Amino acid sequence: TYKAFHSQAPADICELLTPYSTRRCLRSSGSNLLTIANLKTKGDRAFTLTAPKLWNDLPEDLRLAKSASALNQLKTHFYRLAFM
Repeated sequence: TYKAFHSQAPADICELLTPYSTRRCLRSSGSNLLTIANLKTKGDRAFTLTAPKLWNDLPEDLRLAKSASALNQLKTHFYRLAFM
């Protein structure tokens, strides 16, 4: 999801994700959130639903990481979720 959000993934995957935007200036506007699609069907659109939910659940410092290598903190994040 990080690479797709930053246009480093194949174009067909990047097109499945839509950055969250509002008409007003909110604190969340600079948080690198993704819009969660409102779909009734499953299957080939599962990525469209699941990726934004997982991405938006990450702490803001991970979403705002400048490089994919900075996402090594994910292991620590998920460890804390599971065991603390």
